Amino acid sequence: MKQATLDLIKNVDENTFIPANTKNELFELFQLDTVADLRKVSRNFMKLYEILEHLDDQTSSATTEKAGIVKFGIETGDVIDAETWKQAIGQSLGGYISKVESKEAGKWYINDLTDGKIYKCIQNHTSKSFDITKFVDITNVGISDKVENLFEFKNGQFKIGNIIFKFGITNYYARDGIRATPFSYSVPFPNATIFLSATDIGGGANSVSLKNDGNFGFSSWAKKDGIFSDTTFWWLAIGY
Repeated sequence: MKQATLDLIKNVDENTFIPANTKNELFELFQLDTVADLRKVSRNFMKLYEILEHLDDQTSSATTEKAGIVKFGIETGDVIDAETWKQAIGQSLGGYISKVESKEAGKWYINDLTDGKIYKCIQNHTSKSFDITKFVDITNVGISDKVENLFEFKNGQFKIGNIIFKFGITNYYARDGIRATPFSYSVPFPNATIFLSATDIGGGANSVSLKNDGNFGFSSWAKKDGIFSDTTFWWLAIGY
């Protein structure tokens, strides 16, 4: 409240003249029929002013050690300021879509042109308009990121979450006999192998056995009619 207004309402009496509109537009006065009405208005103004002053004092004095009425905003030192918010969500704010011309992929922008939502830019571009093909609604980011990271296929292996499936075709050679034919994964399991399986696809009926050699591979044997025999087999290994 302006000081001129405060001085005026503090000193209201029977001789006070208040025009409907003051020259500097401090306030307007409507249909106050008596000086008593004017005094009531002045008292209410002062009460409101005192309340606002008290709230402001409580807000300004609040600290981590002292209780008070705290502000939520983007000023440094508030309970939630912009920098703290950015660190918490791990994202960088780009600004308003209509005000920032050069958009950077990965930054979040407020769509002040249509729905007021926050969008993640997925393609560098220059524009102050909203092109939905270059943004993704962050309300779906958590779900979409989880789905995108749930399945992965590369390096000859298939991954679902933290579980890794490795598979392929290899051979057992009878010349290796009881020593077994070793096989090494192209990429070891990060932690451990929890399952191994083999299916013979060689000529005749061969029984194939596998031994886990840790995260790095396995050893194999194959027999036909009780005798070590060359064969080819499918293998599957599961680990994490």
